[in-house]
Amino acid sequence: PQNISNMVWAFATAGVSANSLYATVTDEVLSQNLHEFKSQELSNMVWAFATAGLCDERLFRAVADEALRQNFRGFKPQELVNIAWSFATVGVCTDELYMALANEAVRQQLHGFTLQGLVNLIWTFGVVNINHKPLFEKFKQVLTQASPSDLSKEILVSIHQWLVWLYLEHRVYYDTLNLLDSIHD
Repeated sequence: PQNISNMVWAFATAGVSANSLYATVTDEVLSQNLHEFKSQELSNMVWAFATAGLCDERLFRAVADEALRQNFRGFKPQELVNIAWSFATVGVCTDELYMALANEAVRQQLHGFTLQGLVNLIWTFGVVNINHKPLFEKFKQVLTQASPSDLSKEILVSIHQWLVWLYLEHRVYYDTLNLLDSIHD
């Protein structure tokens, strides 16, 4: 499993277009027992497919089934972010997957997540239109602990987009100015 995962990760990272390779990888992975794949291997594999702009729904569904079977236990923060981003990027949405993933992130108290990783995670929930209140409240707590130097222009734009999405789609209102005012110097 590690060799397969590393190979597609390397191709995607290098920007090499190899559709037939990805199709072969899907067939190979689906012929194996996904229980043997570690969380990092599952995460890297779907990240590689999404980065390459490819969606083999059979592979994504199999990875989702395996991640749900494990209830995301043992998945590291970056693996959770990569899986959420990958599924949202290719448009494979299962509410059950996102809810379980968010529940695990909250269970981990968002410890070990980078601010950029959290912003990417929050972005995915906007893309798939799921309002996970416990995750968003934890994110808000983390955000209030951030230093202004942690907040790049890109991060601020993403947070703003998330806040606008929450209001427009779910009528959830966070006072943006008060939220940003609470960020520590």
